[in-house]
Amino acid sequence: MERTSEFRGSELPEESAAALRSALFEQISRGAIDLHHAAASHRRHLAAHAELIRSHEAQSEVGILLKGWACRYRLLPDGRRQILDVHLPGDLIGLDGFLMKRSPDFVMTLTEVLYGSIDHDRFQRLIANRDVALHILAMLVAEKRRLDEHLATVGQMVAEEKIAALLLELYIRLRHRQIVKGKSFHFPLTQQQLGDFLGMTVVHVNRVLKRLRDGGIVNVKHRVVVIHDMTRLVNLAAGRAHAAPSAKAAAAASTELHPSAG
Repeated sequence: MERTSEFRGSELPEESAAALRSALFEQISRGAIDLHHAAASHRRHLAAHAELIRSHEAQSEVGILLKGWACRYRLLPDGRRQILDVHLPGDLIGLDGFLMKRSPDFVMTLTEVLYGSIDHDRFQRLIANRDVALHILAMLVAEKRRLDEHLATVGQMVAEEKIAALLLELYIRLRHRQIVKGKSFHFPLTQQQLGDFLGMTVVHVNRVLKRLRDGGIVNVKHRVVVIHDMTRLVNLAAGRAHAAPSAKAAAAASTELHPSAG
């Protein structure tokens, strides 16, 4: 299901051209190409489950994922794992290691990947270029927006909405990179990794995936996602799948938030 063509550096990672002023879009696109060319000159293939970054180890390079999937995660003292983000082709990896002596996070490949690297000295020269700096800024803004959405999802949504929101987000990101086929895409995350990303147990993840499949919304099987009902998936991901609360319930909620108004 996953196309084999690698990220070429001419696309923005999250935002469409329509969302940006044309002059900025042209500069950001040029910056993306320059950054990609620098990374592509030092490429290497890595197997699945390889560590790109180890927690609290000094880094000497910034990388761009050219092909494949990776994830960034943090370990708690007792060994529990929280996945913080999923990296797709075109994503910048290890920027915090350029600015800080140590990163608290691990980055691990989820599939076989093609990885391009830029040593810190060359990276510092590159970001002196206005176009490259604007491209990196655009990537950081897109990442912040994505992580804000993820935080709101994990903090406030029920299990079906959490999984629907994640699957839809990944579909949109992959479609933007033109590595989806119709309404299906390669999905290497295990149920354990889904749980580590969304704060759910494996048993709960399994039950929710079954309900989504039986409901004719989306099927996740054999590392492939197939979306059967895009409208319902979008509504579920946006928290619109359930009826709005009654006027009485809304008034009660308002009183709880503003007791003095009662």
